[in-house]
Amino acid sequence: MRLIGLVLVTALFILPAIFIVPILNYQPLNPDFVDIGGNPYSYDDLLTNAGAFFGLGLGIIFLEKKGTFNTKEPVWKLILRYLIGIVGVLLLYAGLGRIFPNGTNLAAYTLRFIRYSLIGLWISFAAPVVFSWLKLTEFNKT
Repeated sequence: MRLIGLVLVTALFILPAIFIVPILNYQPLNPDFVDIGGNPYSYDDLLTNAGAFFGLGLGIIFLEKKGTFNTKEPVWKLILRYLIGIVGVLLLYAGLGRIFPNGTNLAAYTLRFIRYSLIGLWISFAAPVVFSWLKLTEFNKT
């Protein structure tokens, strides 16, 4: 049920915009306007936010099955977890940013959503699992 709810709420991010501005059938813009104000037809910010929301939500659903993890650790473990977490985000952000195409087509938009979903999933689920593997935290079963 939570996964269905997550998909529905994520769709609420995206569907209204698709109905307002058709994804692949918009009117050309004056280049001077785009230079000054950006492309109002771009779905980049929308898909970034929707993807991150979906990934974070999915990670929370998965993490709930593992339990909570301990936040009362020595400072050196917290710093190491922070650094590993940031490195993971940067690798996903920069690495997938180099691999995935940019543009205003369906493939680029889909891959943008996937990229930010993976970043959200890393933050909310994969990083805590890696911390557990590295003995930087323990999961407490609830």
